[in-house]
Amino acid sequence: MTAADEQAFALDLLGRLGPTSGNLVISPSSIATVLAMLEPGAAGNTASGIANALHSPDLAPSAQAQGSRALQAELSAQAAEDHLVLESANRVFLETGFPVRAAYAELLGQDFDSEVQEADFKEDPSGSAREVNKWVSSHTGGHINNLVNPLQLTNVVALLVDAIYMSAVWATPFDASATAVAAFHVNTSLVVKVPTMSTPLFFNAPAVVSPSLDAAELAYKGGHFAALLIMPPLGAISNYERSFTPARLSQVIGALRPEALDLRVPKFSLTTKLLLNNVLSAMGMHLAFSDHADFSNISVNPVMLAFVVHQAQIKVNEKGTEASAATAAGIEPTAYPAHRAELDFDHPFLFIVRDVDSGAVLFEAQVVNPTV
Repeated sequence: MTAADEQAFALDLLGRLGPTSGNLVISPSSIATVLAMLEPGAAGNTASGIANALHSPDLAPSAQAQGSRALQAELSAQAAEDHLVLESANRVFLETGFPVRAAYAELLGQDFDSEVQEADFKEDPSGSAREVNKWVSSHTGGHINNLVNPLQLTNVVALLVDAIYMSAVWATPFDASATAVAAFHVNTSLVVKVPTMSTPLFFNAPAVVSPSLDAAELAYKGGHFAALLIMPPLGAISNYERSFTPARLSQVIGALRPEALDLRVPKFSLTTKLLLNNVLSAMGMHLAFSDHADFSNISVNPVMLAFVVHQAQIKVNEKGTEASAATAAGIEPTAYPAHRAELDFDHPFLFIVRDVDSGAVLFEAQVVNPTV
């Protein structure tokens, strides 16, 4: 997965989730990582459906995994160079005794640094949920504490989990003493009062100021990471999100010019929890959630994707941004095998009715011509 693929995936998700959800925060990076972990375990149309959802249909599953690892390594290195906190971790929880193909387990460890931990989902879903949520909490700064619940885990045989945490300070912090309550127009008829930050005098930043669109890019310390704020006209954000493509994002970025700004931004803290089954199905992954899913590269046992749950939080204040997220993909047994052997009794055969325990034969027949 390349950065361009991840961006296309991110904007596609936003266009599908944003227009109807009110406040929203998600980590496309976390969701994409879990799907990249899942894809090498799939085969056939199931694998291609996941690749299509990730906007990387031409990448082989192994290349997808390697690309994901390279992208995460690059981001982590940039954050370390800027003295920012950016941490991510992956873990696979497996039902005790569930057979996983060695090649798949090796790939998870090699490309995702993912450890495998046994769990007793069937007999102790409550204890398993506590273990999963404890691990997630420890890798999200203590902000994501209830990603999964026991009811979700009752039939699970494998759970793929990603967690991400970021803490970044502004290159030019806002002056807390300048923060004041100001009006925020939710829509044309509703106005609320919110604490609003103001930039210091002589503040400069890349920006676009126009009747059709306002935008500003605020750098974090070190300059490799930034927050891009984009504001369409009042009442137009839903339509804007629906058509917000990488090309349109590129246009906005290309239009940014250094400006002397009197910038005001509300402080905010958001939390979102989503079940992503429907949106991922609409993006091409419907087969993965069905009894006809083909995850034969994960196990000899037929399995399907039962759920993908995601939770994220973000806090923006005068100092900077703190954000965390986690994603879990639950895998359950299917009602039908991924591959069914063909067996056609099209020539003479025996038909024996027997007692399985004792071996006693109750009836036996030799069928040479069923039409006679």
